[in-house]
Amino acid sequence: MYSLIVPTLGKKQNELVRLLDSLLEQKNVNLEIIIAVQDNHKSVEKIIASYSDLNIVLLNLNRRGLSYARNEALKCVTQKIITFSDDDCWYPADIFNEIHDIVINNAISTFNIYDPIKNKFYKNYSKNKKNYTSVYTALKVSSIEIFINTNLIDKNQIDFDTLFGLGAIFPSGEENTLLLDLLKNNNEITYVPVIAVYHEKKDNILLGEKNLEAKGAFFARNFNYVLSLFLSLAFISKKYKLLGKPSSGLKSILKGRNMYYLEKKKLAKK
Repeated sequence: MYSLIVPTLGKKQNELVRLLDSLLEQKNVNLEIIIAVQDNHKSVEKIIASYSDLNIVLLNLNRRGLSYARNEALKCVTQKIITFSDDDCWYPADIFNEIHDIVINNAISTFNIYDPIKNKFYKNYSKNKKNYTSVYTALKVSSIEIFINTNLIDKNQIDFDTLFGLGAIFPSGEENTLLLDLLKNNNEITYVPVIAVYHEKKDNILLGEKNLEAKGAFFARNFNYVLSLFLSLAFISKKYKLLGKPSSGLKSILKGRNMYYLEKKKLAKK
């Protein structure tokens, strides 16, 4: 029923063990775990050897990149419900059974992330179930919240832009770009206020130059020129306290926009 895609560099070994332990707590579920290993292959193989009770597909890759790894793992999927895990998240016991009726009746389902260590939600979530009808609602979704039903969506539509995501030119925005692409293809996203996955909540930190460049590139990739510029300015205004020097932040976002347009030109020439 479920294909769980887990990209890893093999560095967070304790966290990977925690993830796999939590998957042992998913009773009577047809669960396929595709682990896309981009580095430290032997270390990951050693960990996986202790989990013979889990259906694990090991995919050893010789190239880094979160979106690339997910796309390669998507080629190995055999189950109908696809979800994307991080190697440092983990799952509530029996959650895959609990959300079964939700995910089989919706094209795309998104849920809540919760930090049981700090007893905090990962972000501010609505308490009400709703359908996402605007592309802007997809901007707030994290990849590990997403469950996609390939009975209702053509699997070929599920494709991450490899310019985005950790290890790529632009180190964020890959999941939001995916959802925007799916929305543009008239797929519906349903949000349900259920805790489906655990992840430690990060403290707010100043936004670095690379992340700001990625945000600018994201706006350029997904919106027209004028709207992407407006969204860039709105982002600067909203994240003012996390920018250090707002003027430098705006320059980084605009630089990211230009970088994206240059990368698209390069790809068009190939």
